[in-house]
Amino acid sequence: MPQFGSHRSRVDFQVSIIVAALVTLSFICVFSFTYSVTYNNMIDTLKARTDSIYSFIEGKIDKSTFKSINSAGDASSDQYLETKQQLETVRESTGVRYLYTAKQADDDSLIYVVDGLPSDSDDFRHPGDEIEGEIVSELERALADERVYPTDIKDTGWGYVFVSYYPIHENGQVIGAIGIEFDADAQYRAFQMVRIGTPLIGIVFGLAAIVIARFLFRRISNPAFKDLANTDYLTSFKNRNAFDLDLSNWEDGAEALQGVFVVDLDRLKNVNDDYGHSFGDEYICAAADA
Repeated sequence: MPQFGSHRSRVDFQVSIIVAALVTLSFICVFSFTYSVTYNNMIDTLKARTDSIYSFIEGKIDKSTFKSINSAGDASSDQYLETKQQLETVRESTGVRYLYTAKQADDDSLIYVVDGLPSDSDDFRHPGDEIEGEIVSELERALADERVYPTDIKDTGWGYVFVSYYPIHENGQVIGAIGIEFDADAQYRAFQMVRIGTPLIGIVFGLAAIVIARFLFRRISNPAFKDLANTDYLTSFKNRNAFDLDLSNWEDGAEALQGVFVVDLDRLKNVNDDYGHSFGDEYICAAADA
């Protein structure tokens, strides 16, 4: 039955496309929703963490350092040493990678004031050191009295971090800023696994859904296909395809041949020519009913 096989292959392909489209759409919707909710929750958690550190430091820090600390020569002052010790203690107790204060110098450049890293650290910045260009824009926003949060975990090349900048106030005026930087390797790698692993799981389940759908569709629809393949649409009698199958079964001895009854309609061509093929169809159906 070549026509039936071709029809079944075409239907299998259509079922596969429909199931794949539905699974893909459902997966994208679910993935986008869950990813966005969990990722935003992680960012909000990190924001809350930096907010709490900022609130503590702004209330405790010696704000006179933003006026009196201007260069490396001021690193021996009691104000600097006391503030540095305070920042080191906060950094170590909260797990912050970097914790430092900065301000705008008299020449409008942005400089470090107090760095919370140990003085022998490779990344330690002395008071008066110029702020790196890549963070100038964020610090300028903080000095303009804005809390600056990242929209994503930042890839610094040596690690993944979450960096926030806050203004430091005195008598309602912004006198400097503080940078708070957390390691976020664990969070980033977790979401990388989600980004990569979830689509792979979706592909596997999508393929499984296609196979199952095709199997079930064949089980449900094949009887109907076979009826259509072996039934004349106009009269509901068996058609030529069914006759060939029956004839093959008779020749193989699979079924006993009881006899053959042949009916021919006279002047069918004349009916079609004189009255149209719709009347010819009615003529055929009337004979079949009889």
